[in-house]
Amino acid sequence: MSRLFSAFVPLLAIALAAAALGAGPAPAGSPDHVPQIAVVRMAQITRNCTEYKQLIQTLQARANDMNQEEGKRRTEITQMIEQLSQLKGGSAQWLGLRDQIDDKKLALEVWGEKMKLELDRRQKAGEKSLYDHITQAVQTVAENQHLDLVLSDNGPDLIGPDLDGITPSQFHQLLNARAVLFANKKADVTEDVLTLVESNFKNQKSEAASTVLPNPPAH
Repeated sequence: MSRLFSAFVPLLAIALAAAALGAGPAPAGSPDHVPQIAVVRMAQITRNCTEYKQLIQTLQARANDMNQEEGKRRTEITQMIEQLSQLKGGSAQWLGLRDQIDDKKLALEVWGEKMKLELDRRQKAGEKSLYDHITQAVQTVAENQHLDLVLSDNGPDLIGPDLDGITPSQFHQLLNARAVLFANKKADVTEDVLTLVESNFKNQKSEAASTVLPNPPAH
């Protein structure tokens, strides 16, 4: 090996090391890129976000209105049945009141189905809106933190040793529902997403405050 070549080899090694240090992380899509992965605990966000709490309060208030209206309708039917018992069976008045009672009962069943459908639709619409807001926040956090993949940790919250409230089949389903078995705290961006969801919801409420509509009557 010539003296010139011997001097060139260490210089080449130094140059390659400097290039490696200055190159930085490999860009996304390159063979050397290491995917950045994080997890989000959806159940924790749902339980703690204001949007979900207000949705539950709204649905409960509407259900209470419906229950009051149902009570009134049932009371009216009960009073009519009492009146019927005081009439002569088979008389024209008795037959007419019996038909009215039947109409009231059928109307109550139809009304009940309609109210149930309304609550179901409101709940689905509210949960879909919340889900969209969470996924939007996840995307923003992922872009800001240069994440390639965000996994949803839907693991069950098994609190306490008493599991008698669920069947073995339900318990088995809960255990199998968990997709993420381990994630360290550095990989958990739940709090970041929750903070952004709360901030976005607060801004949306401020913008829409003048367009809030009251609940329709329970009739």
